Amino acid sequence: MKVTDEIQHIRCPFQRPGYFTGVTAILGDAITLVDTGIAASPLEAIVPYLHEAKRGVDEITSIVLTHTHYDHLGGVPALAAASDAQILVHELGIPRLLDLAAQTSFDPARVTSVTHGETLQLSGHTVEVWHTPGHAADSICLMVRALRLCISGDSIQGLGENRPLLFYSSLAYTNSMQRLAREPLDLLVMGHSFPRSDQGVVRGQAVPLILQESIQAVDHLKDQVVHALQAAGRPLSLRDLSQRLPTVREPSLTPILHDLAVEGRLRQLGTGPETLWLG
Repeated sequence: MKVTDEIQHIRCPFQRPGYFTGVTAILGDAITLVDTGIAASPLEAIVPYLHEAKRGVDEITSIVLTHTHYDHLGGVPALAAASDAQILVHELGIPRLLDLAAQTSFDPARVTSVTHGETLQLSGHTVEVWHTPGHAADSICLMVRALRLCISGDSIQGLGENRPLLFYSSLAYTNSMQRLAREPLDLLVMGHSFPRSDQGVVRGQAVPLILQESIQAVDHLKDQVVHALQAAGRPLSLRDLSQRLPTVREPSLTPILHDLAVEGRLRQLGTGPETLWLG
């Protein structure tokens, strides 16, 4: 799917029919890929898409990962074997990527870390790295200011469908959304079919809307947790709380609980697996 003439969005099948992991291809004098889908994605989707565009996988010189979850880095070994690409990831994602290199066959010397504010030259485009933790600690967005475009991976998730899915911090997620909302953006290229992005691309006036809805989604999740604890009238374990909130994705509960405790909206009783939470 064309986003611009050179920046294109490849939908890689994932989990269920109609759902996908989005891989962004920058088709300049060389090729940059942003994310790689799961292990099967190069063969199933990425290489066929490049062939349709009359480009070769051997033209890939850079692979940038928006974060190191398996559905975004799974295709790295196959693509590294078929090209001389350097693999760029936020410095917090380096251990996970080096672990993948040790388990497979690509050279860890091809892995390079990036940091917030760093400017990259990728396939003829100037791209700025933004660290946007929340979904993951190592989540980044890539800002192409000349096009008012952001490649966001899973950093922006919108409101609805039990979003956002958090593995790191709701406070960091909200902060990331607020920083992005202050930027003049006309295009978002996303990592999945999040709400407002059935095709994985958000344009025009929908861009500030999905950022504001992403902030609202965190507030909604926090309110659900607080209300459930107050309704229980007694301390609850993580398992008890998860059973009372079947529509909330369980990985999100741990960061939500810890952040609510920081905000003083609930109390943490004990530590470790026996921790209880009181509203």
